[in-house]
This record gives sequence, structure tokens and C-alpha cells, in this order.
Amino acid sequence: MIVNDRGVQAARWASAFTALGFIGLVLRLWTRFTIIKSPGWEDLVLIIAWGAGTVMTIAVGLQTRHGLGAHVQDIDGRDTEMMLFYLYLSIITYCASLGLVKVAILMMYRRLFTMRKLGTFCRYLAFVLFLYTAVNVGGSTFTCIPIRASWTREPGARCVSNTQSWLITAVTNIILDLVIVILPMPMVRRMNLPAREKLLLAGIFALGGVVTIVSIIRLDSLMIMARSSDPTYDNATVAVISVVEVQVALICSCLATLRPLLSKCVPGLDSRHGAGSHSQWDRSILSVPEGAPAFTGRSDDEETLRSASTYTNPGMKVLVGAYRKEERLFRWSQRNI
Repeated sequence: MIVNDRGVQAARWASAFTALGFIGLVLRLWTRFTIIKSPGWEDLVLIIAWGAGTVMTIAVGLQTRHGLGAHVQDIDGRDTEMMLFYLYLSIITYCASLGLVKVAILMMYRRLFTMRKLGTFCRYLAFVLFLYTAVNVGGSTFTCIPIRASWTREPGARCVSNTQSWLITAVTNIILDLVIVILPMPMVRRMNLPAREKLLLAGIFALGGVVTIVSIIRLDSLMIMARSSDPTYDNATVAVISVVEVQVALICSCLATLRPLLSKCVPGLDSRHGAGSHSQWDRSILSVPEGAPAFTGRSDDEETLRSASTYTNPGMKVLVGAYRKEERLFRWSQRNI
């Protein structure tokens, strides 16, 4: 067993960010299950993603016991083999966790926005991203035939270049991060919200840009390690940044759902936004035309629908159908973000 200060620091940072991810997930689940009582499938996906990320962090910690952060000449053959095994495990769980977080974010977009084209695009993109994640996990699992050659480095095995696949995956993740950050912005811009609330909402979605920055830093670290003559020493940085990338993505996916919790903890929060803030959000998310009667969820809204149906304006006729179709979504959005 080889333990060194660089490896210990890597394990501490990885554990700290994993704990922050756990806190973010618990707050999200508390909000969704207890406060608004409206859980979704994306919550289950995030639980699985956090579980995979936790296994990844454990694998990084176990790597430090076998030489992660130490110089390659100070590590014997047995420790090298064990460290490569835990590296192999951390790569698989990294691909699974990060991919599932992105899928969960797209599922949230699909549930949040009712624009048909955007919803369809999010659904298909989430499906493609799930397939990409499955292929990534499968490719990471079978980098060598037989599989054990991934850490034993036995002669006669057939293996693909790890470095090349890592770089391709890193670049693809950066592109996907940018797409996920940019995707909701046109919808936010079209919402009938005060400029302050619109800016706040855009800022929440733009937090995903932090993940993109971390991904770029990780790519730079991977390129340094690819040219390194001391990979066990340089891989400590890559291991930490990989954990940070996964956990920051998880935290950002949770932050967008925590407004009901903040409103409960800070009772005056909603009043600061004004009495009409919720109705304005609901009108925006349902793409309701300007001048339309407001739907509030009260029993007298049936009268509102009847009166709206007498309008000859085609937009108002569409509005009646939108109210009836989107009543369930309205109740959900009333309690969210």
C-alpha cells in the first residue's frame, strides 16, 4: 500500500464534492416528495447518477491506497495492477453518472416547457444521450479483450487506446454541456416575466456553464496526462476534476428545483416577487397570449373558460384548449421554480 500527500488531497477533494452532491440531491428530493409532492422520473435518474458517482469517488479513494499521486517509479507491480483496476472502475462510473445527469436535465426541460417543438427535441435528445451513455459505458467496459487485461496488461490482449477514447469523450461532453445550457434560453426570452425574474431564471439554467468550464479544465488535464512520463502522479488531478465535474453537474440539476424549499424557509420570498409573479410564470410556461384571462386554479375558473370560449379571436380559442390540456402542468408549475 502506497499513500502519499498528493493522493490523500485528491481523495479529500473528491469526498467533499460528493458530499455536496448528496446534500443537493437530498434537498431536491425533499422538495419534490415532501413540499410540492410532485416527484418525476428524472429524480430516480438522478439518484442512480449519484450512486454511480459515489462508486466513482470510492474508486478514486482506493486508487490513492495503491499509488495515485505517487511517482511511477515508486510503485510496484501489484499496486500498479490494483490502481489500474480501480481506475477502470472509476472510468465506467464516470461515464454512467455524467451521462445520466444530462439525461435527467433534459427530462426536466421536457416536463417544464410545453412548447411542442422544444419538448419533442428534448425527448429525442434525451433518448440519444441515453444511448450515447450506454455506448460509452459499454465501450469503457470492453476496452480490452479479455476484460481483465484493462488492469493486468497481460500480453496477447486486444485493447483500444484509452487516451484517445478519453479525449473523444471529453470533447463530446463539452459540446453536450453547451447544448444543454443554450437549449432553454430562447424559451426563457419569450416568457412574459419581469426582466428581473427572467434574468434570474436564465441564470439558474446558465449554471450549467460551470460544468462546461470544469469539462474544459478536465480536457486540458487529460491532454497533459496523455503526454506525461509520470501518469500515476498526473492522474491525481484528472481524478479530482472528473469527480468535481460529475458532482457540479448534479448540484446544478438540483438547484433549479429548490425555489419551493427557499420559499418555505424564507416566507417573504414570494411576496418580494409580487402577487402576480406566479400567474406571470404560468402564463409564460403555457405560452398564453397577452390579454388572456388568468387561470388561477380556483373553482370560478370554469366561468373564465366559458367566457373565453365566446371570443372570436383564434388565439383565444386556442387558449381554452390550452387551459384544459395543461391544467395538470399548471398545478405542477404553480409549486415549482
